[in-house]
Amino acid sequence: MQRLQDSYHKRLDSQVERLVDNFHSILKCAKIGSDDASNSRDSFQIQAHSENIILAGEALLKMVFEIKQALVLGDFAQMNKECSDQEAQNTEASQRIERAILDVQKQIGETLESLE
Repeated sequence: MQRLQDSYHKRLDSQVERLVDNFHSILKCAKIGSDDASNSRDSFQIQAHSENIILAGEALLKMVFEIKQALVLGDFAQMNKECSDQEAQNTEASQRIERAILDVQKQIGETLESLE
């Protein structure tokens, strides 16, 4: 489990760093008062960095999905334990109720015999 968490941490750090680097590159490309050739090149670079930001965001969303899926699938052991505990409690309560019903039946039988 620890290796999986370390893997997610590394991937998370990598993708966030990728987002920040590309955003920083976009800011560096955004210049006011450049010539047309420079604007075309900067526009292309901004588009490339924007696509890299989108890819990093999609990778982060995929990682969130994987984490949620691992949490749900890995939590079945806990859910099974809770179900078993609840079943044991219900069985115990059922046995107590059955004993109480038998006691009441016995008392009713004794009371009817004493009335006869």
